Amino acid sequence: MSNEKRLPIKKRESIFDIYDSILDDFERRFFNAFKLRDFGKPSWDNLQCSLEPLMDYEITKDEVIISVDLPKVEKENIEVHASENSIEIEAEMREKVKFERWGTEHHQQEFRCFKKSIHLPITIKPDETTAEFKQGVVLIKAPRAVVKRKIELK
Repeated sequence: MSNEKRLPIKKRESIFDIYDSILDDFERRFFNAFKLRDFGKPSWDNLQCSLEPLMDYEITKDEVIISVDLPKVEKENIEVHASENSIEIEAEMREKVKFERWGTEHHQQEFRCFKKSIHLPITIKPDETTAEFKQGVVLIKAPRAVVKRKIELK
């Protein structure tokens, strides 16, 4: 018996394992880069028969401005709810929208309303939030909440 120290034997990674780890890392970085947007998520809900409207938002130093497209909707059928970090919009359509796809399987779906929940990356003042509906577009303006406060030293 000798007093030699043996190094642990390390299993070599195959080229396929290395390739898989590179792809996993790329996929993780790619999806983290687009976390704010909802890519890959369907823009409809079959159970509630609702569509997700197109929207855009801009964050300025004083407020958040959100525009939401709501075609085939009357002003009386729109509800907008605001909390400190989200805005929810629901709107009933004047007439149902029907999509059909023919092929080896026939798919048919009717949609009656629009629904959208917007989670904001900043805090807003829900009591001072305003909404205006004009030509099929809702324009929401929500002032930013002041989070920074001066603290007195004792």
